[in-house]
Amino acid sequence: MMNFAGKKVLVLGLAKSGLASARALTRVGAKVTVNDFKKAEDLKDDLELLAELPVAVVTGGHPASLLDAGFDLIVKNPGIPFDIPFLLEAEKKGIPIISEPELAFQLNPVDMLAITGSNGKTTTTAWVGTIMARARENVKVAGNIGLPLSTEIEGLGKKDLVVVEMSSFQLNNIVDFRARVAALLNISPSHLDWHHSLEHYINAKVNIFRNQDEDDYAVLNADDQEVMALVPRIKSRILYFSSKTRPNQGAYLKGDKIRIKVEDLDEELLDVAELGVGYAHNIMNAMAAALISWAGGADLDAIRFGLKDFKGVKHRFQKVREKDGILYINDSKATNSQAALTALSLPKEPIIWIAGGLDRGQDLKELLTLAKKNCKAAVFLGEIKERMYAEALNLGFSNVDKAEDMADALIKARSKGARGDLILLSPACASWDMYESFEHRGDDFIRLIEEL
Repeated sequence: MMNFAGKKVLVLGLAKSGLASARALTRVGAKVTVNDFKKAEDLKDDLELLAELPVAVVTGGHPASLLDAGFDLIVKNPGIPFDIPFLLEAEKKGIPIISEPELAFQLNPVDMLAITGSNGKTTTTAWVGTIMARARENVKVAGNIGLPLSTEIEGLGKKDLVVVEMSSFQLNNIVDFRARVAALLNISPSHLDWHHSLEHYINAKVNIFRNQDEDDYAVLNADDQEVMALVPRIKSRILYFSSKTRPNQGAYLKGDKIRIKVEDLDEELLDVAELGVGYAHNIMNAMAAALISWAGGADLDAIRFGLKDFKGVKHRFQKVREKDGILYINDSKATNSQAALTALSLPKEPIIWIAGGLDRGQDLKELLTLAKKNCKAAVFLGEIKERMYAEALNLGFSNVDKAEDMADALIKARSKGARGDLILLSPACASWDMYESFEHRGDDFIRLIEEL
């Protein structure tokens, strides 16, 4: 690991991750330059926060000449593509490139439980946080959820624990990062516009196990073929969770009961009806959370309490309100087709589906075929709306419409609904064509519903 004092470090990209990295590096005496592609006038708030730090700032692009400054390290904002010309040139010059979580680990390698997956990782991370807070003191939840890891690890010691959510973007640039317990919940094609191939995406995900050994634990979804294909690449002790089989070591379903079988223990945890968040997809998240927490040192009483007490995460199949007999669900975090497929499979109520957003060229056939079967109606918005509308009609799903914005989508969805129905925002797309983030999109949906 690097001794950062006196080292020349380039922080590439601002936002929360870049600001956290700059602060952490200046604390340990690094000579920091911050570079962002946006112009200074578009970074006013971030630059005001940087003004108190002894850093140099370059905005308005990533000039190749910047690499002549002799940097010892680049800390890259996770969202910046790994293959932009600037970074490819940095690699040619032999400059190491790491992610913000890797920086955090090198600064303070505290006890960590790390979670990744295409879907469900935020819910599972928050769930583990709830359980571990019951099991022990000094537990933080960070990473791709909440505050950056390098912010949360400041001042932590050997008795502290961090539960960290890791995205494929963050995992793409790790070197020494190691979690005592690491979990891979599932794999489905996601962020392929960034990774360019499913293989590259999977290789980033499996990096979460890269530095583990036989003293650590890996928690894997036994029902996911892509996950199971990675078993030969994992050196740590593996615990499996499954709704279909009974693993030799792990968590499983027996009827409606979740059971845990680890070492010489084989005990019932609870009935699925007792889970703090309902719907079938959370059974898998619950089993994963139970195993991660057990491997992290929680006893069964703390696990049972946390599984029952957890109430879910905003924008993840979140019940917003019921109005005039219609239930409104905010699942804005469903930024890919697989997440929306899951959401459309859950409710028993007739669904009026609101979907759409940034068009990444994804195949819509499976999603729209399920929508035709499970949805009473649909309203499409965003950049992809024309394509979704045309393909839905082509598949024989005729009760569909297009909307100009979220307010228009809600008006049209309500016109198609009746008492006992469910209006579900589960976009199946990223939000950046209309919103700053999926949170911004979900908040707009909530605001409009609250104003009904």
